[in-house]
Amino acid sequence: MKRILLFLLVALFSLSVYADPSLEVIHSAFVSEVSEDNDLLTERDKALIDIVSLGAQRSVSLLAERIESALDDGIPPVEIQEALIHLAPYAGIAAADESLCILDAILSDRGIVIEESQERFPEDMRFSKGLETQVQVAGEGMRAFAEMDHMPRTNEYLITNCFGDYYTRFGLDLETREMLTLAILVNEGLEGVIIGHIGGNLNVGRSPEFIQQIILQCLPYAGYPKILLANGCLQSVLERRQ
Repeated sequence: MKRILLFLLVALFSLSVYADPSLEVIHSAFVSEVSEDNDLLTERDKALIDIVSLGAQRSVSLLAERIESALDDGIPPVEIQEALIHLAPYAGIAAADESLCILDAILSDRGIVIEESQERFPEDMRFSKGLETQVQVAGEGMRAFAEMDHMPRTNEYLITNCFGDYYTRFGLDLETREMLTLAILVNEGLEGVIIGHIGGNLNVGRSPEFIQQIILQCLPYAGYPKILLANGCLQSVLERRQ
């Protein structure tokens, strides 16, 4: 069944990327304009932000096109794979799995094979590894919170699954994963967690200007309302930290 789905995805991509030629002209030119303005982001950063943005938006043809161009530009396939896997805890498993199906079809067509996927940490290490990573992103307050006698089950899963299973995978460093987390959340338009992960990006060493460019790189995909929301979140975080 999965093989049939991959064939259909490749067939769909081969037909057309944009439904309307005038939309393609406007959007493609705007993507280039935004990319040129974001001079603090590397081409790798831009490619991975674009890819998770389109994955979060659950595009098919546009995501396939961006994956193809990223591979042509030398972005390692494993980094694209890890970026799409990182969708799971923030955009949901369906967005991640559908996006990975698109990647699999493209890699298969190119004859590219990625080594077998990573296994998660043993059960007795997931909490400690996850907490260590969460503290790096969200600060020492997370350590005290994790030691509460009656920590909510959801928060325990956040440590063991989100930070323990996903953030600790190899293939992308912590700074890149946190950058992509923010990009996914901007595309989702989730104010509270956008604020939290703007703080997370600052905590792992990103400058406010760099974070502004992460947000702007999402603009051609997320639309203006979500970007204006994220800009307001950034301003709020910076004011609190003054």
